[in-house]
Amino acid sequence: MQTGQIRYDLFADRHVIIAPQRMRRPDFPEAWPDLPDSAECPFCEGREDLTPPEIFALRDNTPPNTPGWRTRVVPNRFLALAVETPCRPVEAPATGEGYEGFGAHEILIDSPEHRFDPRLLRTRDARAWLWSLRERLRDLRQDNRLRYFALFKNHGRAAGASQPHPHTQIVAMPLVPAPALARLQRAHAWYKAHGQNPFDAAVREAGEGGRLIAESDRFALIAPYAPRFAYETVLVAKHGVPVALWEMDDPLLDEAAALYTALMRAAGAGMGDFPFNLTFNTPPAQPFGDEALWHELSYYWRFALTLSPRLYGAGGLEAAEGIPLNPVPPEAAARQLAETIKEYL
Repeated sequence: MQTGQIRYDLFADRHVIIAPQRMRRPDFPEAWPDLPDSAECPFCEGREDLTPPEIFALRDNTPPNTPGWRTRVVPNRFLALAVETPCRPVEAPATGEGYEGFGAHEILIDSPEHRFDPRLLRTRDARAWLWSLRERLRDLRQDNRLRYFALFKNHGRAAGASQPHPHTQIVAMPLVPAPALARLQRAHAWYKAHGQNPFDAAVREAGEGGRLIAESDRFALIAPYAPRFAYETVLVAKHGVPVALWEMDDPLLDEAAALYTALMRAAGAGMGDFPFNLTFNTPPAQPFGDEALWHELSYYWRFALTLSPRLYGAGGLEAAEGIPLNPVPPEAAARQLAETIKEYL
């Protein structure tokens, strides 16, 4: 591709401009050019008293809130939502709706190590991370008032992170947010129109279009057709895999962890300790809204994990019109990653 293209992401309802003619080989930004000292880090091992009491931890037979853990989950000190808050509407103007701040906001501390470097990620650590997320979602889902879980990880200043110690956020809500609901509705409509799962179709089309990076028996790594960011990559489950992380057994998590580890190490080999956002494609946790959307989830939805490197800042076009401008065609990104990832599989 020599000239630019305008591409449309049907499920995100978003246009993207792929503009390779604007590509200049950058000095990829470091995630933490001025890495803060770990001396005062509240997430480091041995400083358990600097966080709220833990909710969950993977431990080596040590007491709660002491050293000897592999992962640790604590309430966010700066809560956006809280389970103690009543789950009820509040008075709002005619043009809006309002609810009390019921929900949960938790921090999964991914590792005792202060710094995360994608080039050094170990499969056992990725497995512990996914296992811990699954266990927290299983526990939160027992509260049937919680209908949706947002899971995300920010790494590096350019990705919006304020704390360098590796951690993942879990936000549980009593409703399905409008953007998530819209994605579900669009995927469901595509399934009804075409008679197949759109995620399965995306994996097949990625293979046909030179955007399949790697795959295992039950997961695939693809470069999406219309990526917002350079080298954006999606780890997507194949047919037969449960649509929700909380439904997956240990062998599935092991397989996903191995592919995720290979991706991070391959990306790091080319970009160093790069800033990124990591987001999960989670389904609703409880019945909601349209009955067909809930009962037909497995026909039109798949578990997915999206890695979005933040190598270039947003420009005026994105600010004015919400259209990302990506200088790296996904086909080129997929070729580079596919070649590098072989070393780590």
